[in-house]
Amino acid sequence: KGIVLKSKEEKRQLRREREKKRKARQKRGGTNKQPADAKDFDDFEDKQVFGDTVHAPPSLNFKMRNMEEKMAGKASSLLLAQKLNNKQGGGGGVVKKAKKEHLSMAKKAMLEKERQWVVEAYRALKADKISF
Repeated sequence: KGIVLKSKEEKRQLRREREKKRKARQKRGGTNKQPADAKDFDDFEDKQVFGDTVHAPPSLNFKMRNMEEKMAGKASSLLLAQKLNNKQGGGGGVVKKAKKEHLSMAKKAMLEKERQWVVEAYRALKADKISF
């Protein structure tokens, strides 16, 4: 007993044997067979008597797995974390929104003129569609 160290070659051979057994099992049983660990709910029956009173819902008696323990090394490989690191040069954290520049009066007037032109073009387009 104790710790058994296996070489990579031994592990590879064991893995191949497991795969062969699994494939042979699939061939014999077909693909529609459920795995052995799947629970069949036909065995679970609640027998209720007519007029029986219930004071509380049933309680679930199982341990909740801690997600932090489960995802210990995986958090850094999230796509969002990678994108944030790329945008900020590897800094990490929240991307801050850039402040708007203060526009000069000439620039504001030019933008307003362009906005008016776009609105008029849109209204003309809608009027043409309605007239048909």
